[in-house]
Amino acid sequence: SLASAGFYDGLTFHRTIPGFVIQGGDPRGDGTGNPGYTIPAEFNDRKHTDGVLSMARQGDPNERSGAMPRPQFADSAGSQFFVCLSYEQCKALDGKYTAFGRVVDGMPAVQKIANSPIGDPASNRPKNPPVMQKVQVLPVTSENNPYVALRAQFQARINASATQPVAPAGSKDAGD
Repeated sequence: SLASAGFYDGLTFHRTIPGFVIQGGDPRGDGTGNPGYTIPAEFNDRKHTDGVLSMARQGDPNERSGAMPRPQFADSAGSQFFVCLSYEQCKALDGKYTAFGRVVDGMPAVQKIANSPIGDPASNRPKNPPVMQKVQVLPVTSENNPYVALRAQFQARINASATQPVAPAGSKDAGD
Protein backbone atom coordinates (compact mmCIF):
# COMPACT_ATOMS: atom_id res chain seq x y z
CA SER A 1 0.00 0.00 0.00
CA LEU A 2 2.91 2.37 0.67
CA ALA A 3 4.36 1.82 -2.80
CA SER A 4 0.93 2.26 -4.42
CA ALA A 5 0.46 5.55 -2.54
CA GLY A 6 3.86 6.86 -3.75
CA PHE A 7 5.35 6.84 -0.23
CA TYR A 8 8.76 5.60 -1.42
CA ASP A 9 9.07 7.87 -4.44
CA GLY A 10 11.98 10.23 -3.80
CA LEU A 11 13.25 8.43 -0.68
CA THR A 12 16.84 7.27 -0.43
CA PHE A 13 18.87 4.21 0.35
CA HIS A 14 20.22 5.63 3.59
CA ARG A 15 22.37 2.63 4.58
CA THR A 16 24.68 0.62 2.35
CA ILE A 17 26.99 -2.14 3.50
CA PRO A 18 28.76 -3.88 0.60
CA GLY A 19 28.46 -7.65 0.83
CA PHE A 20 25.62 -7.38 3.37
CA VAL A 21 22.59 -5.14 2.61
CA ILE A 22 21.28 -1.91 1.19
CA GLN A 23 18.51 -0.31 3.24
CA GLY A 24 15.88 2.27 2.32
CA GLY A 25 12.32 3.39 2.94
CA ASP A 26 12.98 5.90 5.72
CA PRO A 27 11.12 9.20 5.22
CA ARG A 28 13.67 10.94 7.48
CA GLY A 29 16.61 9.44 5.60
CA ASP A 30 18.60 8.67 8.74
CA GLY A 31 17.31 5.23 9.79
CA THR A 32 14.85 6.50 12.42
CA GLY A 33 11.71 7.19 10.38
CA ASN A 34 8.53 5.26 9.70
CA PRO A 35 5.16 5.88 8.05
CA GLY A 36 3.53 6.80 11.37
CA TYR A 37 2.75 3.23 12.40
CA THR A 38 4.41 -0.14 12.90
CA ILE A 39 3.30 -3.61 11.89
CA PRO A 40 3.57 -6.99 13.59
CA ALA A 41 6.41 -9.22 12.48
CA GLU A 42 5.59 -12.01 10.07
CA PHE A 43 8.72 -14.11 10.45
CA ASN A 44 8.88 -16.95 7.95
CA ASP A 45 11.22 -19.66 6.74
CA ARG A 46 12.36 -17.81 3.60
CA LYS A 47 16.14 -17.65 3.46
CA HIS A 48 17.85 -14.27 3.23
CA THR A 49 19.66 -15.16 0.01
CA ASP A 50 21.06 -12.67 -2.50
CA GLY A 51 18.34 -10.31 -3.70
CA VAL A 52 15.79 -11.07 -0.96
CA LEU A 53 13.79 -8.08 0.32
CA SER A 54 13.04 -8.05 4.01
CA MET A 55 11.47 -5.65 6.50
CA ALA A 56 13.89 -3.63 8.60
CA ARG A 57 13.10 -3.26 12.29
CA GLN A 58 14.75 -2.28 15.54
CA GLY A 59 17.44 -4.68 16.65
CA ASP A 60 17.02 -6.34 20.04
CA PRO A 61 20.24 -6.36 22.12
CA ASN A 62 19.28 -9.89 23.30
CA GLU A 63 19.69 -11.16 19.71
CA ARG A 64 23.48 -10.92 20.03
CA SER A 65 23.36 -14.04 22.18
CA GLY A 66 21.23 -15.86 19.59
CA ALA A 67 17.84 -15.19 21.24
CA MET A 68 14.76 -14.37 19.20
CA PRO A 69 13.78 -10.68 19.28
CA ARG A 70 11.31 -9.63 21.95
CA PRO A 71 7.91 -8.37 20.69
CA GLN A 72 8.66 -4.67 21.21
CA PHE A 73 11.59 -5.05 18.79
CA ALA A 74 10.09 -7.67 16.46
CA ASP A 75 6.94 -5.61 15.91
CA SER A 76 8.75 -2.34 15.13
CA ALA A 77 8.79 -2.49 11.30
CA GLY A 78 7.03 0.22 9.32
CA SER A 79 8.34 1.30 5.93
CA GLN A 80 12.04 0.49 5.98
CA PHE A 81 13.30 -2.51 4.07
CA PHE A 82 16.60 -4.01 3.03
CA VAL A 83 17.90 -6.02 0.10
CA CYS A 84 20.33 -8.84 0.90
CA LEU A 85 23.60 -8.93 -1.03
CA SER A 86 25.16 -12.16 0.25
CA TYR A 87 23.55 -15.16 1.91
CA GLU A 88 26.82 -15.91 3.68
CA GLN A 89 26.55 -12.54 5.46
CA CYS A 90 22.74 -12.51 5.83
CA LYS A 91 21.92 -16.07 6.94
CA ALA A 92 21.86 -14.99 10.61
CA LEU A 93 18.74 -12.94 9.70
CA ASP A 94 16.78 -16.07 8.73
CA GLY A 95 13.66 -16.47 10.86
CA LYS A 96 14.25 -13.15 12.65
CA TYR A 97 13.19 -10.72 9.92
CA THR A 98 10.19 -10.74 7.60
CA ALA A 99 11.39 -11.72 4.12
CA PHE A 100 8.68 -10.65 1.68
CA GLY A 101 10.11 -10.31 -1.82
CA ARG A 102 12.99 -10.84 -4.17
CA VAL A 103 14.82 -8.86 -6.82
CA VAL A 104 14.14 -10.80 -10.03
CA ASP A 105 15.88 -8.38 -12.38
CA GLY A 106 18.36 -5.61 -11.66
CA MET A 107 20.90 -7.01 -9.19
CA PRO A 108 23.68 -5.04 -10.97
CA ALA A 109 21.81 -1.85 -9.98
CA VAL A 110 21.53 -3.13 -6.40
CA GLN A 111 25.28 -3.82 -6.34
CA LYS A 112 25.96 -0.32 -7.70
CA ILE A 113 23.91 1.15 -4.83
CA ALA A 114 25.82 -1.07 -2.37
CA ASN A 115 29.12 0.32 -3.64
CA SER A 116 28.14 3.97 -3.16
CA PRO A 117 30.94 5.93 -1.45
CA ILE A 118 30.27 6.13 2.30
CA GLY A 119 30.00 9.58 3.86
CA ASP A 120 29.43 8.50 7.48
CA PRO A 121 31.11 5.22 8.43
CA ALA A 122 29.35 5.11 11.82
CA SER A 123 25.91 4.84 10.18
CA ASN A 124 26.98 3.41 6.79
CA ARG A 125 25.25 6.40 5.20
CA PRO A 126 26.35 7.02 1.61
CA LYS A 127 27.99 10.33 0.78
CA ASN A 128 25.26 10.94 -1.83
CA PRO A 129 22.42 8.55 -0.91
CA PRO A 130 20.88 6.95 -4.03
CA VAL A 131 17.29 8.07 -4.59
CA MET A 132 14.34 5.82 -5.43
CA GLN A 133 12.68 7.70 -8.27
CA LYS A 134 9.56 5.52 -8.47
CA VAL A 135 8.65 2.32 -6.63
CA GLN A 136 6.04 0.02 -8.09
CA VAL A 137 4.80 -3.40 -7.14
CA LEU A 138 3.69 -5.17 -10.29
CA PRO A 139 1.34 -8.14 -10.19
CA VAL A 140 2.50 -11.43 -11.65
CA THR A 141 0.04 -12.48 -14.33
CA SER A 142 0.11 -15.18 -16.99
CA GLU A 143 1.05 -12.46 -19.51
CA ASN A 144 3.69 -10.86 -17.27
CA ASN A 145 5.52 -13.49 -15.27
CA PRO A 146 9.27 -12.91 -14.72
CA TYR A 147 9.56 -16.31 -13.08
CA VAL A 148 9.00 -18.10 -16.41
CA ALA A 149 12.24 -16.62 -17.81
CA LEU A 150 14.11 -17.33 -14.59
CA ARG A 151 12.93 -20.94 -14.61
CA ALA A 152 14.06 -21.30 -18.24
CA GLN A 153 17.51 -19.88 -17.36
CA PHE A 154 17.79 -22.23 -14.39
CA GLN A 155 16.77 -25.24 -16.47
CA ALA A 156 19.29 -24.26 -19.17
CA ARG A 157 22.06 -24.22 -16.54
CA ILE A 158 21.01 -27.64 -15.27
CA ASN A 159 20.92 -29.03 -18.81
CA ALA A 160 24.34 -27.54 -19.61
CA SER A 161 25.94 -29.05 -16.50
CA ALA A 162 24.34 -32.43 -17.24
CA THR A 163 26.05 -32.55 -20.65
CA GLN A 164 29.51 -31.79 -19.27
CA PRO A 165 31.81 -34.84 -19.39
CA VAL A 166 32.69 -36.26 -16.00
CA ALA A 167 36.20 -37.59 -15.49
CA PRO A 168 36.43 -41.04 -13.87
CA ALA A 169 37.30 -41.03 -10.18
CA GLY A 170 41.04 -41.06 -9.61
CA SER A 171 41.88 -39.64 -13.05
CA LYS A 172 44.11 -36.62 -13.40
CA ASP A 173 41.16 -34.39 -14.35
CA ALA A 174 38.92 -35.43 -11.43
CA GLY A 175 38.10 -32.46 -9.23
CA ASP A 176 39.52 -29.86 -11.65
